[in-house]
Amino acid sequence: MCNKLVDKITFRILGKNEEGDEVKKELVIQKDGKECLYVLPKGIYTYEVVLPNKDIYKKGEQFYRQRDVDLPQIKSIVQNSAAVLKSIYAKNPKVLGDYGLVVDDTPKVKNPK
Repeated sequence: MCNKLVDKITFRILGKNEEGDEVKKELVIQKDGKECLYVLPKGIYTYEVVLPNKDIYKKGEQFYRQRDVDLPQIKSIVQNSAAVLKSIYAKNPKVLGDYGLVVDDTPKVKNPK
C-alpha cells in the first residue's frame, strides 16, 4: 500500500508494555512510502494519526471510553449468567467449567478453634 497523500503521515503510539513501562513511538510514512512494519512489545496502546494538515485522529481513546461505559452492564450479565448456570447444575458444578467458569468444589475444611 502506498501513501497516496501529498505529504507524510505520522502515527504516534502511546501505551504501556506488560512490565508497566511507558512506551512512546512515532512512525513516519513519507510521501509515496511503502508499507511499514513496526514491532511493539506486548501491551496496551492507543494511537494517533497525524495528517499533513495537522489534523489528529485518536482511535484508541474513543474505544476505551466506550468500553468503560459498557463494562458494568457486561459484568452484570456475566454474573447473572453464572448464577443461573450454578442453579441449573447445582448437583454437578464441574459442568460450569464447560462454560468458562472456574470451579473449585473441594470440601471446605472447618478451622478448629
